[in-house]
Amino acid sequence: EALARSFGLWAGGYHLVSLILYAALCFEVYVIALLLTEKWSVATAAAIIFMASGSHGEALFWISSLNGVVENVLTLAALIFFIVWRQRSEGKYYVLSLAVFVSALLTKESAIALPIILVLYDFLIGEKTPLRDRAERTAKSCWPFAVAGLVFILARGLVMRQAHLPPPLTAFEWRMLLAGPWHSVVMTLSPVDWRGALRWFDTVAESRTILYLIIAVFLAALTIVPLALRRFQIAFLALWIMGAAAPLFALGLFPSERHVALSSAGAAIFLSLVFFQLSQRIARKTPWAPFALGFALTAAFAAPSLITLKQSQRAWKHASDVADRVIEQTMAAYPHPAEDTTFFFLNVPDSVDGAFVIRFDNMRPALRLRYADESLDAVRIVALDKVPLGASYTREAVYFSIGAMGGNVHVPREMAERPEQPGRWRELSRLGILGRSFRYGDNWEQYRSAPFLEYSHGEMKSLPSDELKEVVDNLYSLR
Repeated sequence: EALARSFGLWAGGYHLVSLILYAALCFEVYVIALLLTEKWSVATAAAIIFMASGSHGEALFWISSLNGVVENVLTLAALIFFIVWRQRSEGKYYVLSLAVFVSALLTKESAIALPIILVLYDFLIGEKTPLRDRAERTAKSCWPFAVAGLVFILARGLVMRQAHLPPPLTAFEWRMLLAGPWHSVVMTLSPVDWRGALRWFDTVAESRTILYLIIAVFLAALTIVPLALRRFQIAFLALWIMGAAAPLFALGLFPSERHVALSSAGAAIFLSLVFFQLSQRIARKTPWAPFALGFALTAAFAAPSLITLKQSQRAWKHASDVADRVIEQTMAAYPHPAEDTTFFFLNVPDSVDGAFVIRFDNMRPALRLRYADESLDAVRIVALDKVPLGASYTREAVYFSIGAMGGNVHVPREMAERPEQPGRWRELSRLGILGRSFRYGDNWEQYRSAPFLEYSHGEMKSLPSDELKEVVDNLYSLR
């Protein structure tokens, strides 16, 4: 709200704030790497890798993701204060760390991963003491963070139940214990487009459970090997990357660019440390050779990541243009709507080329902002043939996809009542996530003159009220 009052409809202001926050994230990665390694070269390389990461498209280009970036800034700040407290034994830094962590939790729930990272840091590299002493020391120093996180999870669960959120979004599935960390590893350690690799994984994993066992072995090796070699910094960073995926199975979230920044910070330090340790083994002829090779490896990794990030920028710009055309053409068709008008939209996409256009109920605030009228409402409906279905989609994924497109599906009466139902409707019926909705059909007189627009091939066109009547009379909504 503060940004809306400051910048209004000027998108440049929001993007400026996003860039400032992103710069703060890069600086925090530099500080953490410097605290862990005491080497400016490794810290600089980590900041460069993090800055160029191809998995940061949402953090940089999606204005609605600003709260996630703020949470990332606060979470990394809490980690910095904790490390400084452990190194200097000054209580004020511990208090600051705990206070900032609570602030991060209240900003976005993905901050819940921090206690896991703190436990890993304190146990593995906090202090070099006997194993039994480490466990006791770590428990004493990290329990307030764990309690704060647990209280948050319980409070969040209570709120979710009171809001009657559907079971498909909160059901626990054991495979997510592996899929979540695996997604984070691929997204943060890949210098090229990671989406193709994850799509392949999701498709294969649906039919081959053995793939999860292979992934489990790989993830275990990623930590066990460094531990066996007593490379505790490398082991901590590898566990950081995977441990930051904890919200995915603890809170029902799913790996995405806006949830992966914390893992990405650990990955950037992990890669920079590996690059410079490798350089020291390879290039020993001159004192400057390891630095040159280390930064060369950093540049070689960052360059394709930066290209992927640039591609994401173009995709987000295109999605932004699509969203702008949707609103502009709506306003052109209905320049002066009366108060309390409800707009009905058919097939407005939630994303284009992987970049978000208008998701969930965000059409409502968009209309209210552009028309400067808080009384306006919006209902989004998707035609049955636009619902993404397939063998690789789980019940949760289909539920989320329909929700992102408005939560309402139009199913023609003849199709729903036909004995031999088409495959798409048959599959949706089997999932059991949709129920017949009479909200608008039973109150037709209220909506008879409501604006009804359909998105087709990049254009918005107005449809007559009789078509709206047919749609609302055969409407199904998420249960």
